[in-house]
Formats: sequence, C-alpha cells, structure tokens
Amino acid sequence: MVLETERLLLRTLETCDAPAMTVLLNDPAINNMMDDYPYPYTEGDAQRVIHWAQDALGAGNGWGLAILRKVDRLFLGALFLKLYTPVPEIGYWVGRAFWGQGYVTEAARGIVRYAFDELGLGKIAAYCLVQNVASQRVLEKLGMRYVSREEYPVPHSPRVDVLLYWELQREDWKS
Repeated sequence: MVLETERLLLRTLETCDAPAMTVLLNDPAINNMMDDYPYPYTEGDAQRVIHWAQDALGAGNGWGLAILRKVDRLFLGALFLKLYTPVPEIGYWVGRAFWGQGYVTEAARGIVRYAFDELGLGKIAAYCLVQNVASQRVLEKLGMRYVSREEYPVPHSPRVDVLLYWELQREDWKS
C-alpha cells in the first residue's frame, strides 16, 4: 500500500526500514514520548514492529506505514492505523530532526482521509502522552476532540503513564 501527500510517501513498513527506525527511536526525546516502546530500542524491536505491520495488513486489520520524504525517499518515521481496537486508532512518530516541519500533520491527514474516504470508517481515535504537547497540536489540527484522560500501566515497568484520548467523527472531518 502506498499513499501520497504533497511532500510525503506513506508505504507499508519493510524490513529495510529497521536500521533507520532503530537509530531514530534510540533518541530519548522521541522514545520518552512513546508509551510502550522499549529503551534502548534494538533492531530486533524494529523488526517486531515491521512484522506486526505486515501481519496486520495481511489480516486486513491495520497498517504500519513508513513516512518517507518524497524528494529523496528519506525515512522520517512511522504512522499506524489499527482497525482491531474498539474504535480504529492512529499513532505516529518522526525523528527529532523532522519535528516542527508539518510532516506528522501531513502524514496523519493522509491516513485519516484514506480511513474515511476509502475505508468508510465513521470514527477514528488517538492517544498521546499528557506531556506530548506537539502531538496534541497535531490532533487538534486534524479536527480531533479531546475526550478523556486515562492512566496506562507501562508493561514490564513500574511506570504509569497518563494518556489523553481523542476522537474524530467522519462528519466533523475536513479534508
């Protein structure tokens, strides 16, 4: 699967993405904003995510997409659409060098447009950590509405994260 936006290509995660994922997700500034990614992040961790993405695509219950800059095919991060959750859910991350350039908003708009226009979904949800203000801004730009605050016990850790839950109804979507 490949989706195209003005500056980006969104394609299914592939094995060749593992080294770039590993480098980017070993940045504590990124990893600290991820609620369930291990740190340090290994290439084996990246391969597990890639295999999940390929399995989800094969089962028809989700996508894990590489976010690539169109001009040079540089791997910027990843975008996810999970259809197996009670409400279909998006998630995303990009490397720190690509923050503040609108890439996440552009990629997320692409997958939301696809979810509503091609898949016919009625609602999409997203979670972000309470301290991830940049992600909250992305969700606001998508037109999502804040719904609730939830505590999430992090697996294999004594930590409990506070997550903000957001939703977007198809009728509220503005392409």
